[in-house]
Amino acid sequence: MEFTFNDQPIRFRVGEVETKPSPFTGRELRTLSTQVTISPSDADLVKAFLATAPVTAADGSSWTGKIDMESYTDDGPHSLTISWKETEQLMADAVEFEGLTLTPTRYEERENEDGTICVAFQARLTQEDTGTLRSLVSPGHPDRYFMVVRRGVSDDRRSMRLGRILWQQLDDGAIGNDVTLVDEAFDASDHNNAVLALAGEPAVSNLVRQVSSLLVQFETLIAELESAGVVAPEVIERIRASAETLTPSRRHVFFEVADLSKW
Repeated sequence: MEFTFNDQPIRFRVGEVETKPSPFTGRELRTLSTQVTISPSDADLVKAFLATAPVTAADGSSWTGKIDMESYTDDGPHSLTISWKETEQLMADAVEFEGLTLTPTRYEERENEDGTICVAFQARLTQEDTGTLRSLVSPGHPDRYFMVVRRGVSDDRRSMRLGRILWQQLDDGAIGNDVTLVDEAFDASDHNNAVLALAGEPAVSNLVRQVSSLLVQFETLIAELESAGVVAPEVIERIRASAETLTPSRRHVFFEVADLSKW
């Protein structure tokens, strides 16, 4: 393989070890190996080069390289064993689900330890589309999972659910959204339970639900006191019942950020 580093060509003799389908696109990705004996200065150059990963080869393929073994004596030559993994530069043109077509401004896909994936992206949405997006994480939504298509990455339909949604009110009236999508299969894995425990669940979800309920009750109480001037029993009942009408937009107050670019 040939690369360019500091405007100079750098070459590695490689042998193919295996191929493995990508968890994101299904494309066969290669794993290669290099064994080389070089001077200490060239070894330092190789380490600096590998630290810039992912790196692009002359044929346009993308790679990450890791030194699995290094041996040397005093100032003598360094023997290196490098493993190479072919990678993909993923950027969806659009993410489609439940009637929404969202155009990412930032995009990332990650593989979980159990082989499932999650998708994280940012997009500018109208008020209407933001409302639709928020309704999909409402407790009253009939189906937690829906089919997702990542145009430009894979046209396969994938069963996923929404995770965290951060948002920012933009000056032009649009709303910036930072959206996470999670494979349905991830929820069935043992690894998922460990992740939720580390994330403070179920305490965090319970806290958001309880505080959201109190917030709505408080706002209703103020409105009733202003309009009636008397706290009658039926008023108290209306205040308590108001928590049942908690809307997705009220829940999302906890996920507003001042600057999405920092997330």
